[in-house]
Amino acid sequence: MMVLAAPVTACAREWRFSVYLDDEPIGTHRFVLAEQGDERTLSSEARFSFKFLSFEVYRYEHQARETWRGDCLERITARTDDNGTVTEVDGRAEGAGMRIRRTGGGETVTGCLRSFAYWNPRLLSAPRLINPQDGVLADATLAFVGNEPVRVRGQTVPARRQQLKSAKLVIDLWHDATGEWLALESTTASGRKVRYRLEP
Repeated sequence: MMVLAAPVTACAREWRFSVYLDDEPIGTHRFVLAEQGDERTLSSEARFSFKFLSFEVYRYEHQARETWRGDCLERITARTDDNGTVTEVDGRAEGAGMRIRRTGGGETVTGCLRSFAYWNPRLLSAPRLINPQDGVLADATLAFVGNEPVRVRGQTVPARRQQLKSAKLVIDLWHDATGEWLALESTTASGRKVRYRLEP
């Protein structure tokens, strides 16, 4: 399955993040959101590489495409190469829910399904979210942490910090007063910080 990132059009919104492991740059993650009526299409592409003594010890590539109708997912496709382990996800609306196929299995879920939509904090309030990386639904909670400024493109700007938790993930997100996504931070299993910083 091939997942292609959408080209940037005049009506699209784009977020380009440089990604750091602690303070070391390891790659980029790009998101493009196109809207037409009540339909939205989000494409994302991530490429990370971590080296030790000039040797690549970890590589990650991820491409995903989501189609939304209103606040519900209609289609999701993704391909992830996590250091040589490849996972593919294909979900599409079916009746009153969505049929999800993923590497190693699948399921059919009912109701309005949402993903880890960092670009729209309102969509993160669902009790369950689908992870595009593996196609698994996870119980999730979103909590307001506080008003906290964040560095964006060399400037300190006011922001709202929220924390998204699931069984495997704890992710801190910063948005401005309008809901615009500004930054992301999470902690790896080994205790290192992964940080997303908006590119100029």
